[in-house]
Amino acid sequence: MSKLFKEVMGDKYEPAEFAQKHSEFTNKFDSTRAENIGNEFLELLRKYIPKSAAKVKKAVDDSDQFVLQNPFTLYHGSALDLLEEVPDAGIDSSNYYRSAFFLFIAAFEGLLNLIYELYLKPELRDERIYERLSREQIDIKVRLAPLYCDCFADKSLDHNSEVFRRFHSIVNLRNDFVHANFTKPMKRAIIKEDGYTFVVEQNRRDKNGLPKSIDALTDEDLELIKDNIHQMIDLLADGMKPRFRREFRRILEEEYIQVVIEAGELIVVENRW
Repeated sequence: MSKLFKEVMGDKYEPAEFAQKHSEFTNKFDSTRAENIGNEFLELLRKYIPKSAAKVKKAVDDSDQFVLQNPFTLYHGSALDLLEEVPDAGIDSSNYYRSAFFLFIAAFEGLLNLIYELYLKPELRDERIYERLSREQIDIKVRLAPLYCDCFADKSLDHNSEVFRRFHSIVNLRNDFVHANFTKPMKRAIIKEDGYTFVVEQNRRDKNGLPKSIDALTDEDLELIKDNIHQMIDLLADGMKPRFRREFRRILEEEYIQVVIEAGELIVVENRW
């Protein structure tokens, strides 16, 4: 115990005093006495832990090595797991599809954030830049990445491709979902003709075959969305310099990414976990 608390609390503590209070607290059965000993024990903790916390905070602030959790693997894996749990036919699966849809989009946005975290140009590593990026739409963040990040070979990506246009439709659907927008398919006209009443539905699909309303998602839609996310990842990777492309492909599968800071630049270390 002395060695453990020496590491945590430093040299300015009384090990015998601490051990005595700890022993009394665990061996006395009189409730009143135990409460008093417990309070004294807590006072000892309050006395030494702040000193230790300050040391830990300084060590964290001075560190030049970090482990980053990969948000892409977290959200993407959760989406796939959720689709595995979709009930059999005949049972409403819409909640599963909506949840998986959100997770797929969150996975891709997390991947974009990871690219910015790892490869943002050193001269742009400013809190105001990060704040601006956090407010940008996902498709705009994709288009800005080659301008802001060192890993790309050119200054732009092909945002006129079929893959990107389909992704833009998915982003619009995502925005309607997140903001609970009142979409056109949610408004149905009532028409009375020849004594009959008809409720006329609007076109519920766009030209890419995607639903215009989040309530119409199917398993085929989720497959299309997942494929498009993977195609967008390929679009990003293909636009990278060869060294970064190999690194990027590797870290896609890693749950945790080790980095070291050298001259203001983040260097990805190959994991040894």
